[in-house]
Amino acid sequence: MKSGISKKHMQAFWETLSYTEINDLYKALLPTNSGASVLGLLEANEDLRPQEDAIFYYFRDFIRGLRENELSLFLRFVTGQDIFPQQPIRLMFNRLEGIFRRPIAPTCSNLLELSLCYETIQQFSREFKAILCDPASYVMDSA
Repeated sequence: MKSGISKKHMQAFWETLSYTEINDLYKALLPTNSGASVLGLLEANEDLRPQEDAIFYYFRDFIRGLRENELSLFLRFVTGQDIFPQQPIRLMFNRLEGIFRRPIAPTCSNLLELSLCYETIQQFSREFKAILCDPASYVMDSA
């Protein structure tokens, strides 16, 4: 935290904020799956096609069901950081299927691509959770 505060503001920061207030600031950055947190960050086109709307519904339901540690993994997967991001998460859709079907998240842009080729919400949730639990999902590469 110290590296993010300029020297001219450091003294004022530590003199005016108590430990409790600093802890409250930190807690405000932790993700939750309520409408005011991660769900409130999601952006998609207003004129979604029926298939896109169904996947968007699956995705929102998936987010609502995540525990706190899973939400942190999700944010790390999509944004590269595990705290509440300042920018919205933009959703796009693709038609990847079979072994190629997976969420795609170039972390530098807070963009998430979801396949339209899921038949059930359970299938969507199972596959997305498997990706969040796989350490290889967090390896950055340029491919």
